[in-house]
Amino acid sequence: MQINTLYISIQDIKPNRKTAQQPSNVAEVTDKVTAQVETRLARLLRNNPVLIEQIEKTLANEIIYADAIEYRSLRCGLLLSIRHLCKARGHGKYRGVEQWFFHINTYWLRLNRLVHGDHVVYKDAQNVAWRDNWIPVRQRWYGKRRRAK
Repeated sequence: MQINTLYISIQDIKPNRKTAQQPSNVAEVTDKVTAQVETRLARLLRNNPVLIEQIEKTLANEIIYADAIEYRSLRCGLLLSIRHLCKARGHGKYRGVEQWFFHINTYWLRLNRLVHGDHVVYKDAQNVAWRDNWIPVRQRWYGKRRRAK
């Protein structure tokens, strides 16, 4: 199964390079993007009813399932990476933005593999930066390989 990368709209954040302060809209853009990602995660999770049941039992402290714990840790890592991405964009740090897109791509693929199975790959996988496909930072643009001009 082939998946697309997670689309994150951070163009609303105007970088503030003059001072160390973040622009005022970083928090609201972060909340908006986080809500969109939570919706995507809910849609992703409904494809695996067994995992939903395991998560509910784990939250109720009945039984601890390894897949449910892994889902919760991957979800947390994804949301924190999005928060750090928005902060890096607010400070105008290109390397930070690319670093956090790398982590977001890794978490998104691992979440999809947890739900759908290990046969999940990215479309155009050789041009997406994630844990098993390193692309040097100077060759990346928003987590993907730059196209030749």
